[in-house]
Amino acid sequence: MKRFCGLLCLIALTVPLGAGTMKIIGTCDIHGRFRKLAGFVPLFKSFPDAVKVDLGDLIQGNVLSDVTDGALAVEVLNHLGFDLWVPGNHDFELGHALLARRCREFRGRVLGGTQWRTKDFAPLVHTVIERGKFRCGFIGLTEAAMAEKAPLFAEFNFKDARNALREAVDSLKLQKCNAIVLLWHNGIRTPYGTLGQMLWDFPEINAVILAHSHKEVISYVADRTLAIQPDAHGRNAALLTLEFCDETGKLKYVTGRLVSPAKFTDPALEAVIRKSSSCYREFLAQKVCFVTSEKSFAAAAAQKLCRLAQSDLAVFDYPKLVCGSWDRFRLLASFPYRNRIFTVQVTAKEVKQFAAERVPAKRKRFIYGMDKLRDDKIYTLALDDFQLFSSPTLRQKKNLARCRDIIGREILYGLPETGRYLQ
Repeated sequence: MKRFCGLLCLIALTVPLGAGTMKIIGTCDIHGRFRKLAGFVPLFKSFPDAVKVDLGDLIQGNVLSDVTDGALAVEVLNHLGFDLWVPGNHDFELGHALLARRCREFRGRVLGGTQWRTKDFAPLVHTVIERGKFRCGFIGLTEAAMAEKAPLFAEFNFKDARNALREAVDSLKLQKCNAIVLLWHNGIRTPYGTLGQMLWDFPEINAVILAHSHKEVISYVADRTLAIQPDAHGRNAALLTLEFCDETGKLKYVTGRLVSPAKFTDPALEAVIRKSSSCYREFLAQKVCFVTSEKSFAAAAAQKLCRLAQSDLAVFDYPKLVCGSWDRFRLLASFPYRNRIFTVQVTAKEVKQFAAERVPAKRKRFIYGMDKLRDDKIYTLALDDFQLFSSPTLRQKKNLARCRDIIGREILYGLPETGRYLQ
């Protein structure tokens, strides 16, 4: 694989930089590592006419971005002059109102096809960007599995990715583009075979930039279409070169390579981050809970969730917990996801099967109420969306589950419930 990547790098470097080329620089799955983006500023300056795109999952993973409800993330994109943004699956955790607000604040264009829309915002089905006399059409899609998560994200009205792509491609055919690039927050094998089959069905697509699976990819799919995916957390960026025939305008070939960030500091970007840091310093320093031991804290959290969700049983997954007083920063850093709580009807057998399932790496699980199970009863189980959709036992019940107005990590505020900490 390394030899193959190196060969592609050599090929890309031989492409003439005249009027017949268009450059596209893509990042993805930054997850709040905004300072890593500063390392690509020299790349942006080397190709000032390049189309800069981010393929989502930008917001979640950074405490400052979290407490600003994604405003800092969009401010970073605007500062760096990104042209296109395709929200990823974790960006939708903001909820429809906040994500719509962030999309409107973005100075570039937000792509989503007809795959999703809310009552407050509709992303562009596609867009066309011109460089010189060449026109490139861009289509942006989020994770293909979002349509299957309808109970979780009902307000976004998710539709099938294939149908959304068909509508976008058919519309772009009328725009007389010299090339079409798909920006897809989906891994090359998530789910397996999806990308290859779709590219066989849509030969009009000339290149794909991927995201979501946190893996480096440079590969030809369906025997003709270059697919490239940068790694997560700003470890590299994708650089695509489209080479056109000056006389006919036809696309001659596409090359791509992955570019590592330079050791570079952007003072203006640092100022943007420091501004948010200073505004929220006292807020993040507030003491919000106390951990006496992992087991007792997990039991208290699951019991509180059980009461708030009015359920018989409740599930609490947690990472390694450091004993002592926790401030808001530590809580948000340890529990970075805005997982919503669902309740679902289960039998004792299903609960035991769920309890025997493998827990995500570096996490532990506590189920409150296991001691009172009886085989002849039906129980109401409270758990978060990730637990529900990833469980082989329970995900078949997703369409019967009830979404509660509770964010999982918010039950931790005030634990133990003695009145000593924030409620």
